[in-house]
Amino acid sequence: YTPLGWSNAESGAAALCGEIAGDWKWANSYVSKNCTDKSTFWMPSWASWGSARTNTAMQLVAMVISKHTDNDYSDWCKAQMGMILGNNPKNVNFVVGMDSNSAKYPHHRAASGYQSFDEMKGKTGYSSNGHTLVGALVGGPDLKDYHNDVTSDYIYNEVTDDYNAGFCGDLAGLYHFYGTEGKELADKNAVIPDFNMSENAKAGYEVDENTPTGFYVTAGKAQENK
Repeated sequence: YTPLGWSNAESGAAALCGEIAGDWKWANSYVSKNCTDKSTFWMPSWASWGSARTNTAMQLVAMVISKHTDNDYSDWCKAQMGMILGNNPKNVNFVVGMDSNSAKYPHHRAASGYQSFDEMKGKTGYSSNGHTLVGALVGGPDLKDYHNDVTSDYIYNEVTDDYNAGFCGDLAGLYHFYGTEGKELADKNAVIPDFNMSENAKAGYEVDENTPTGFYVTAGKAQENK
């Protein structure tokens, strides 16, 4: 098996087999061989392009197994997510807009503010029309913990839907194991009743001490005409 991805869904299929048929040996046999070291950022040798995506995809399958079986990988996932969010040798948070040490220049034409790929090509930062792509997971580090936070670098700084897919699933799993009522981090995950997203939405420069903590997002897909 390989980590769940757009070109190979074997480990995801194995997890579905567990949910549908109750047979988790296929999924667990793969995850148990990989999800052991909590001190090192996990990535296969071939995954330097989009390593954070590969890491979070593995976390997602591990979380599903942990939820449905006695094989608990939640501590491993928590440690790996900590590395994604900045607890790594380079002190880089690979989630855009989350903290001061977050990657700032993801490879994303619309966010960069440039009018075309050719205009963006070779650029280090964003144009004056750029904006922060809050919540996007960038490609991540290589096997030597190197990361290049440069707009034109699609290997280290690309963002795509499938990068964030596993990431969002991991966060839901971590909330299940650590953030719900009575759990270790419950006090840091307060739910605001009847929260009005439209009234509370703020730009980064408008945030103050009264801004509700946490992330809330709305999103849509649109097809460009050219």
